[in-house]
Amino acid sequence: GRAEWIKVVGCLLGKYEKAQTIFTEVEEAYRKIQTQAAMHSSLPSAFTGSRYGDFWYAPGKDSYIAKFIKDAGASYTFDHIEGQESAELDFEQALVTISQADYWGLVVSSKEPFTSEDILEMSPLYENLTAFKDKQIFICNTTEKDYFGDAVMEPQLILSDLYHIFHPNVETDSTFHYFKPIQ
Repeated sequence: GRAEWIKVVGCLLGKYEKAQTIFTEVEEAYRKIQTQAAMHSSLPSAFTGSRYGDFWYAPGKDSYIAKFIKDAGASYTFDHIEGQESAELDFEQALVTISQADYWGLVVSSKEPFTSEDILEMSPLYENLTAFKDKQIFICNTTEKDYFGDAVMEPQLILSDLYHIFHPNVETDSTFHYFKPIQ
């Protein structure tokens, strides 16, 4: 839905047909990956969000990141949170909810390569999470990728990344564009 803004901009600049063509290409690529992901019978679980102080902030089930997770063939761990906004959860309660999830996604800003050691510096409790133990944490590093700019117009690339992360045994384009597993 956010990529549809190209049509508004195209209209304002007198280039609606070109904007419509670009949007159609993005939408078709997205739908193709979404269709492939829907064929998987087993869905890994995934969550996003992070801790600030005594609280865990998790996007609601109608947020764009929750939609990406679902469209990429995974179940969203915080699917019980209504709306698009992030909810403030008690940290200990959130740990219980995320403890058995298969994947953890983060948006970070780091000038150095972000590693599992950086995760433990955030909280040593994270070493007990299944996603940490199984080395199934993925990130978008905003010092390397324009997640809040270019990514808005490239949702098919985000979906491709997540699909490849959640279903590593499926033959796909192995290039990561925005999100990638941490080492």
